[in-house]
Amino acid sequence: MSERVIVVSLLLLMLSGCCGPGPDDPLVAASRRGALREVEARLKLRDAVDKRNPVGETALMAAARSGHTDVVDLLLRKGADVNARDYYDKTALEGAADSGYAGIMKTLLAHGATVNTKDKDGRTPLMFAALEGQVGAVELLISSGADLEERANDGRTALMWAATSDTAEVIKPILSRTSQVDARDNEGETALMIAAWHGHTPAVKDLLRKGADVNATTNEFAYYHTGHSTALMFASAEGHTETVKVLLANGADARAKNKARETALLIARRAGSKEVARMFRRFGVRE
Repeated sequence: MSERVIVVSLLLLMLSGCCGPGPDDPLVAASRRGALREVEARLKLRDAVDKRNPVGETALMAAARSGHTDVVDLLLRKGADVNARDYYDKTALEGAADSGYAGIMKTLLAHGATVNTKDKDGRTPLMFAALEGQVGAVELLISSGADLEERANDGRTALMWAATSDTAEVIKPILSRTSQVDARDNEGETALMIAAWHGHTPAVKDLLRKGADVNATTNEFAYYHTGHSTALMFASAEGHTETVKVLLANGADARAKNKARETALLIARRAGSKEVARMFRRFGVRE
């Protein structure tokens, strides 16, 4: 087969849509852009209001995720399914929560959006909002009945997702209402361990004030981290000196060893973190 024939064949395959998800649906695309007049025109031409693009996204999902309130209002008036799911089981509410559009979220909830809906990974709108640091969205979802103790497929709760966020304030509304500050995911990790791993010292302080177990350990056969690891070990491995300081000041056991028989100080030295090693010495910790 000649080189020219091969190139032409590949182009034809691409145009046919077999090499990718294919082109976006025009109504969905217009909704994502916030092109209200075009959306109105397409609906007048009898475009199905819940028509989907190649990944199962509807016009309402696209408008909600992009923050186009006027388009969302129009689509809902035209009967858009507020709880429609894309091929990843995400809904318009999850998209709006992920982007922090609280006003659109209120509208969707008023039209019957399911507050505790889950995607294929078991994540809820509250988890998405917490992960992205959307404080207003988190507070709205909680006040609308979001389940704080719901778990994703990996066992993580909204509190754990909040612990990963760079937005320090997002953990507060969840932490003030949850009864499971030491809940564990499938690896045995707690919110405190996750916050320590990311070096989110304000979140670490908030969790400790709420009574988080500073010396909790991961499962013996944890997959992503060495078994029996503590928050102090996580912070030490990543070189988070201030987090290490807070943990030590709040009773973290520097003598504890993980399944590999390593202490937090040994982990810090192996990671090349001289500042963390110096912090241990300040607290009188030596090998």
